[in-house]
Amino acid sequence: MERLNRRSRKLRKDLGDLQQLKAQEEKMLQALQMQIGRATG
Repeated sequence: MERLNRRSRKLRKDLGDLQQLKAQEEKMLQALQMQIGRATG
């Protein structure tokens, strides 16, 4: 049981890291779209 808890804790940390990466990616995409919008507008 203890081993399972340790594994799920690591999984939860990995999930958090993934969500942070996804948020950073979306911010970068939004910034790119704004730059493109300015260049074409």
